[in-house]
Amino acid sequence: MSDVWGLSPEVIAELNSHFKVVIPPNLKKIAINDASLKELSQFPYFRYALAKQIVTARSMNGNFNNIEDLSKIKDFPVEKAKIISLYLEF
Repeated sequence: MSDVWGLSPEVIAELNSHFKVVIPPNLKKIAINDASLKELSQFPYFRYALAKQIVTARSMNGNFNNIEDLSKIKDFPVEKAKIISLYLEF
């Protein structure tokens, strides 16, 4: 809930007391080193411009080995790297 823009800490606490967010067991991870620009740009944490930078960096420098490699890209949301890494396969 803390990723939802504009919610105050009080609202988040109230929502958390009523709801539980769970990850479905069949979550399909994105293969960051093979995914197309279209696939990456559809990922909620990557806008088109960032997805394009990822594809460009991958083609120029080779595969990403971990989230730290990926977080070196300009405009990468480093503060959300931990969450993003849950959805990626390296």
